[in-house]
Amino acid sequence: MLQPNMTNYTKSVLVAGGAGFIGRSFLLQFVRKFPNYFFICVDILNYASDYEVLKPLERLENYKFIKMDLSEDVNQLLQVVKEHQVTDIINFAAESCVDKSFVSPIFFTKNNILATQNLLECARLLQIPTFIHISTDEVYGDEMDKAMENSPLCPTNPYSATKAAIDLIVNAYIKSYEMPITILRPNNIYGPGQYPEKLIPLVIECGRKKQPVPIHGDGKNKRRYLYMSDFLDALDLKLQRQGLLHGHIEIAQAWLETKSDTTRWVERYV
Repeated sequence: MLQPNMTNYTKSVLVAGGAGFIGRSFLLQFVRKFPNYFFICVDILNYASDYEVLKPLERLENYKFIKMDLSEDVNQLLQVVKEHQVTDIINFAAESCVDKSFVSPIFFTKNNILATQNLLECARLLQIPTFIHISTDEVYGDEMDKAMENSPLCPTNPYSATKAAIDLIVNAYIKSYEMPITILRPNNIYGPGQYPEKLIPLVIECGRKKQPVPIHGDGKNKRRYLYMSDFLDALDLKLQRQGLLHGHIEIAQAWLETKSDTTRWVERYV
């Protein structure tokens, strides 16, 4: 692919973790919606990635894919950001399976924290005007159903601990370098194409196979679930209103149910 003429675009958006569930949903909607924006998808392509659904975007002039381990080489990342005159960084990149984080906590720490640290350094060194970091409501721990933006972080597993640590690092960059960074903390996002390690697609898959659904614990812990299109609407609003919203923003659904109730609700429709 030839190097694009960046003067043809009003924004150059680097999408970190763009082949993951949320990242690819974002790209599938926004690349076509904003032909005056150039999108660079950067992803390592792990087990939960699905780049096949993004391949049709390669025919479009305002899209490019780069395979890269964001936790490894900050110099390569700097080069990509410079070459494409990046104006916006959106960070979806993270290993997010709680069960796997118990087995490989060091990997989660290295992958999640260092990847974001490298993105932050690029934004700092090159003075990128917009940085949006996608966090999670799991950073609040057991009190997530009552949490507000200023609630203390109290993660309860290795995955959410890495996300809470990242939020603290991002906050330090905001305060230390006066960087215009936004942290979005959505509820559990669900929707088409989600990997079946997450509850709702797992229930659907088990229902189709006539298998019992594995529920960890007593199933009484409560969570909120946010549909993908609702999250993307909120992100769309944020992208088009730069300068109005910075800091921590919750993207929450009023619906609050236990895992057991959610499982029964989904099973009725399978």
